[in-house]
Amino acid sequence: MYKIILFSILLIPLIGISQDETKCSKQGGVYLTAKDFANNTFTDSICLDNEKNKIVLRGPGNTIVIISENEKRKYDEGKIYGFSDGEKKYRYYYDGAFSSFGYYSIADTNGLIIYYKRSYDPAIVPIPSDVYFYSIGYDNPMKSLTLKNLKKDFDNKEFIKEVETLKDLAEKMENSFKINLLYKKYYK
Repeated sequence: MYKIILFSILLIPLIGISQDETKCSKQGGVYLTAKDFANNTFTDSICLDNEKNKIVLRGPGNTIVIISENEKRKYDEGKIYGFSDGEKKYRYYYDGAFSSFGYYSIADTNGLIIYYKRSYDPAIVPIPSDVYFYSIGYDNPMKSLTLKNLKKDFDNKEFIKEVETLKDLAEKMENSFKINLLYKKYYK
């Protein structure tokens, strides 16, 4: 009996140590669906604490690759809803136009979901610029963040009137976009 108690006393701290050592402080992975994305539930993930583990976006095909010491797992463009590199979340979007496809970073979720992507097309704009989109929810389509689109989606005249006073729809204030401060004022 004494040996069983002694063994238990010695074993319990070891179990606690091994569980703590397996915790991951920086996790990344892919999301198969909008629901997974919204709930932050990875379909496939990797601990990014180890420098050899990575999640990379490889172009021009926008392939997501999860790299560990032993293997590489590839996800072709459009086959997943989005991914996280351990710091930011990205949603895939394609509207049928060549210029607006790929993975867009989440910029704000305090109301409308605001996305952005660094875009560079020397034929249109000679310097790189951020392109902004929005959606009302993760299940909803992304749309260009324009006054025209907002007027189509929202019938509250007071909301639209205040939106029209903004100099830039992607203007930030504190930790949110001004458009979301107005959205919360009228819709939440």
